[in-house]
Amino acid sequence: MATLRSLLECGAARTTRSHEGAHLTVRPRPKHPSLAALLSFLFPGLGQAYAGQPRLAAIFAAPVLLLVLAVVAVATLFATQLRNELLSSSFLVGAIVLDLALMAWRLASVGQAGLAIGLAAEGPSAHPHVAQARQAGSLSIVALLLVTTIGMHAWAALVIGRIDATLSNVFAGSLASPGGGGPLNRPEYRWDGTQRVTFLLLGIDSGEGRGNEALTDTILAVSIDPVARTAVMVSVPRDTGSVPLPDRSVYPDGVYPLKINQLSTDADRDPGTWCPDLPSTTRECGVRTLERAIGLYLGLPMQFYATVDLQGFADLIDAVGGVRLCLDGELVDP
Repeated sequence: MATLRSLLECGAARTTRSHEGAHLTVRPRPKHPSLAALLSFLFPGLGQAYAGQPRLAAIFAAPVLLLVLAVVAVATLFATQLRNELLSSSFLVGAIVLDLALMAWRLASVGQAGLAIGLAAEGPSAHPHVAQARQAGSLSIVALLLVTTIGMHAWAALVIGRIDATLSNVFAGSLASPGGGGPLNRPEYRWDGTQRVTFLLLGIDSGEGRGNEALTDTILAVSIDPVARTAVMVSVPRDTGSVPLPDRSVYPDGVYPLKINQLSTDADRDPGTWCPDLPSTTRECGVRTLERAIGLYLGLPMQFYATVDLQGFADLIDAVGGVRLCLDGELVDP
């Protein structure tokens, strides 16, 4: 028994030493090229991080993160100026350039993650046919992601380009620069039936019991091309600020600092300052000042305008026979 026990202990010791002396090789799990490409498609650099290349991940991710932070900062700090420039040709062209640059950067990130990293990570296989099929499938997914990236950014650039072309076609004409003075709406204007004609439509918050404040809460510019039989309508938000003025007689910088819906009221209160060429008793100063300011703001000369107040709005509804409303509950309108 003692001999048998000695043999067993000796064998166990040899077995232990054998296991202790063994070198186990643990191969890392292969990275999938399609998953790496998909992650970089969602955000540049994620695929590189997944593949274990932090330096490349930082290189691809940093510019996009900086771009996002810059957009947020500009939108926060310069909200009014940005809103005023959204439809300008320079802003739209810049947006197209930025869109194409971002497309190129995303293509580089997706391609590097899916092709360079992913395919190299496949490694040798005991079944070559299976490996080739897997590689072909991964390549197809990567190619699909690349085509999708191109399609997304090309579509965005096309839409922005069409907006710019439409606005350039509509808002054509030479206007005085802000603060330059001079009439924008010529009294001798005569429409020949073929020229583009633009109307300024104003909805004024005034009426019985509304006090002396007559705010232009609805501002619409409607431009009609009688030859092409097309029309474009642009709405100017009532809270728009920093709009250009036709002269510098009131504000030295030629810019109205308040909301645009107050401009006509301010001009009507002091027509001698705002409209020195008009009689002091006129009621046209406010609308004319607003008309010229909108013309400068949009880069579009206004030939005609029309206004409607709260009572006029009610009269319009009555003129079309009223508007029928079907309510589920009781409506209280004190």
